[in-house]
Amino acid sequence: MATTITSLFKKPTPPAVGVSHRAALREHLRAITPARVKLDAVNAKDAQAAADVASLDAIEQQMHTLQASIDDMTASAEYEGRPLVADILTAQRRKLAAAVETHKSLMARARTASIIRHKFAADRLAINAELQGYDRDSTRLLWLALQEHLASLAEEFREKEEAFREIHARVFAVAFACDEIAEKQLKNGQYVRSRNYEDTQIGRPETEPFRRYHAMPEAAQAQYMAEYDAVLKAANALPNEFLNELLDA
Repeated sequence: MATTITSLFKKPTPPAVGVSHRAALREHLRAITPARVKLDAVNAKDAQAAADVASLDAIEQQMHTLQASIDDMTASAEYEGRPLVADILTAQRRKLAAAVETHKSLMARARTASIIRHKFAADRLAINAELQGYDRDSTRLLWLALQEHLASLAEEFREKEEAFREIHARVFAVAFACDEIAEKQLKNGQYVRSRNYEDTQIGRPETEPFRRYHAMPEAAQAQYMAEYDAVLKAANALPNEFLNELLDA
């Protein structure tokens, strides 16, 4: 039986004779890969350069702290008119001397790293501009490939839809019988809400993804809401999963 979902399964026009949108997207993603690899390399080198600059900043802070400690010890001893504690002062001076030597060894590398980081920033801007151009095409290609993927599900959907309709009809018959008895014989106002037979039809994705009918008890409706939430989560995750599948192929 023809349904309104038929139009959803209409395959989009291929980008070229014998080429699928899925294949076109895969080739497009492969073309992007070198730029992404280059960007990752630039980011890794920039991170190392940033670490070199940070190391120099850290040793300079340590030198400042040690010198301030020595100055404070000297000033306090002079103010109080007492001799310096030689062991403590010597230990601090040794630490300061070691920090100065470390600073000397790091200074040239940190200066170079600081200059290189400006070059890395320029490289990053250029690569990101290139990737933005790719991304604009990626969005449309992904959209077309997903439509194509949807079309490939048509046969499976129709087969399972028929089976689903069959169990819907069986459930409706039982629910209707329960409500007929409740209304005409028991008159107790307790219904499983069979409603109309049309309610047993499968909902269409264009109105609400795989919406189920309402001729079910509360427990079944709760199950439907849980399954509906799962459908939404799967739909949100599908684009990235689809891209990853193509990259891994």
